[in-house]
Amino acid sequence: MARWLIRERSVVFRAVRFVVERSLRRREGEPEASERDYYRLLFRDFAIVCAVTDDGQIVLVRQFRHGNETQTLELPGGILDEHEADPMAAARRELEEETGFGGGDWSVLGEIDPAPALQNNRAVFFLARGVRRLGPPRPDAGEDVAIELTPAAKIGELIATGAIRGALMVAGLALLREKGGV
Repeated sequence: MARWLIRERSVVFRAVRFVVERSLRRREGEPEASERDYYRLLFRDFAIVCAVTDDGQIVLVRQFRHGNETQTLELPGGILDEHEADPMAAARRELEEETGFGGGDWSVLGEIDPAPALQNNRAVFFLARGVRRLGPPRPDAGEDVAIELTPAAKIGELIATGAIRGALMVAGLALLREKGGV
């Protein structure tokens, strides 16, 4: 496959959580007249936690998502803060902020590219075994989160019925199942 040449890049739009970048590109060996605009969304990485209590409950959160304007059932997690470089530290922070849970034994489950056709970032998934409630949740301003402790055996049913339907959530739970997390 031919390499892609990038003649110019520019920021089209800058928001709090992402940037829209425009680039002018063509394949190596093609004439300049073949250059086209390509757009991508630049995000910081995501950190997502499959948190499991000692009695086999998966810690899920129900929250309103503005993108699809519905309540969703998800694994705790979020975008790394601007100053964060360590996804595991961000995952620990997110779990405690959103749910009040923490502690336990942590390991990396895996990484995926959320939307490689449009985005530059990765989602890093963690398994946290033996988590426990450390205190009350401390959600960010604008977050309204309800905690749902769900038996691990019920996760497949929640995915099959569409109760859990976010692509990153399904991917994280598939990693959890495949790597023997529960």
